[in-house]
Formats: sequence, C-alpha cells, structure tokens
Amino acid sequence: MSTGILIDAGKSRRGFSYYGSYRQCAYKFRLAREYATPNAAPLLIGTLGHLVQAHYHSINGIKARGTCRVNGVDYTDPDIFMNPYDAMDAFCSMNEEYQPYYSLVRDAFTGYVANPPRRLATPLEVETELVGVVGRKNGTFGYWLVREDVWDELDTDCGKTLPAHDGSSIEVTKLGVKGHPKEHHPIYLSRRLDLVTQNRLDDVEVIDHKHKQNIFDKGNGYVADMGFTAIWELSFQKWGDYLTGVSIHAIGVNEKNVGKVRTKSLTYSKVRARGLPHFLLRTAREIGTLERDEAAGFIDKTGWPPLGSLEVGGNCVSIYKDKEGWTCPFAYHCMDGRELQKKEGDE
Repeated sequence: MSTGILIDAGKSRRGFSYYGSYRQCAYKFRLAREYATPNAAPLLIGTLGHLVQAHYHSINGIKARGTCRVNGVDYTDPDIFMNPYDAMDAFCSMNEEYQPYYSLVRDAFTGYVANPPRRLATPLEVETELVGVVGRKNGTFGYWLVREDVWDELDTDCGKTLPAHDGSSIEVTKLGVKGHPKEHHPIYLSRRLDLVTQNRLDDVEVIDHKHKQNIFDKGNGYVADMGFTAIWELSFQKWGDYLTGVSIHAIGVNEKNVGKVRTKSLTYSKVRARGLPHFLLRTAREIGTLERDEAAGFIDKTGWPPLGSLEVGGNCVSIYKDKEGWTCPFAYHCMDGRELQKKEGDE
C-alpha cells in the first residue's frame, strides 16, 4: 500500500441539504435530528466514490499542470497523495461500514478510468469549498462569496460586515429571529466542488460527481435545484468570465452500467439566481422560528409541519411510497402519529 495524504472528501460546513430538506418537509427535517440514517447505502457509496475520484483527479492534475489545489491547499508533488485504490483500502479499513460497498465502487472507478468522460479538461482544483452569505454588496441584495479566512466567523456574531472574495465588503443579513441563540449570526450556504477543470484556453468547468445505480433509466435524471444555482453564483464570483459551465458526471454503480458515465450540462437561470438569497433568508428564518418555539416549549417536534408540494392530505404517502415500499423512514409516524416503527418486512 502506498503512503501519503488521504484526501478529505466529506461534506461542506452547511450544504444545500440543510435548506432543501426543510423545504421538502419540515417535519422530516426535524425528525432526522433524532432518527438520522447516516449509514444508508447511497450515502456510503457516494462518499467512497467521491474519495477515489478526488485522489485520481488530484494526482492527474499535478502531473499535467505541475500543481493542483486540493482542500484549499496548492500541491506540486503527485506522490504526496495515496493512489486511488490504496486510498479506498485505507479508508475502508478505518470505517468498516463502507466495506460492503468496496468492490462495487472499485469496479465503478476502474470502468471510469478505462472510459473517462469525453473532453475532460485538466484538473485545476479538487474538493474545493466555497461559502456564500446573504447580504448587500455595493448596495445590491444577493448571495456573495466570502473570503476564506473569515469562515470561522460564520457561526458567531460577526459584526455588520464580512469581506467578500473580490476585496469589497458585504453588509451581512443576520438570522434576526428574536430569542434564538443565533439571532445575530449570518445566513450562509456552503458548496463543495468535487472537481474544477481548466483547458488550454483557460476555460473553467465545475463538475459534480454523482454515483447512481440507474443512470440511463428514464426518470432518473438529476434536477438542477437551488443548490446548483448556488454553485453557479459562487463560481461566477470566483472565476468570472473564465467559467464556461457547471456539469454533472453521473457514474454508474450497478452491474449493468458499472463505471459508465452520463454527463449533463446545467443551464444557468438568472431568475432562479435572483430568488436564491430570498429563498435562503426565508428558509433560515422559518427554521429559526420553529427552533426557538420548540426550545421555549410552545411546540414539540410534532409541531414542525409538512411543507410544499410533497404534502398530500397531511402526509407524503403519494410521493414516498413506491413499488419497493416506503422510501421515507418517517412515513408511518407522519400518517397516524404513532412512534417511529419499521415497515413490514424490515429486519
């Protein structure tokens, strides 16, 4: 086994799932705090897949360009990282819950290497985190890229302003929920970029890796939600006119299409971008209000309502029930108020 750095391919500090899952169903968002399922197969497969991809592209980027930025640090020696297969071995030996998916992800990665996506440019950055806050910059309300050295201030009362990536100041919009312990904290959303590439013309493309079982089946495409709008916005602010696109590379992880890649270029929407800071502001304040009221004893966890289009007759049965059974772990609890229980047939 090779020695070297094991790249951190984990989650960003506050990703879109925090806001998006609340909008999907506030009740599910609340219950997930107590009944989280971090060892669900798709999550484990995705984490392991991101890890091996990170090592592969980091090493290739250094070899091709002489340098590659990984986790916010510039590296020039390709041997400083473990090779991808050894990285998988080391990670799985330290985290035994990933062992059942080792062979599947390894085979998928081997297939990816044998037939990589067409027109894949040279890796420029790998596992890059960008963080944006809601506020006003030069008088304009929006979602703005924050300078990296002040990230630790995002979970504090940071004052009136924070420095933007371009050197200007952001007049920060605070949570503003009276009585909440984070009343004076900024509202922020971070995005972790799996891969950033650059071609000989200096064109930059941001690539998000997904590991999906049925990537070629109809109805299994990925929807460009507000989380991808945030990627566009932050990437525009970092790379400016050099940014040419944001894409998804969906990597097959079942026997029928193991390692095959389906690419999808995402379209930028100015309308969605203009709505992003309002979406974050509204959602953060709704969550804060419910958290405050629960802490004060005005409501309990059952007071967190279902929200949005998924609410059907007071629950989400029509959405979360499929031919394989319940796909939401809280479906029974939502339907009749009983304590959480496993569906029939679960072990």
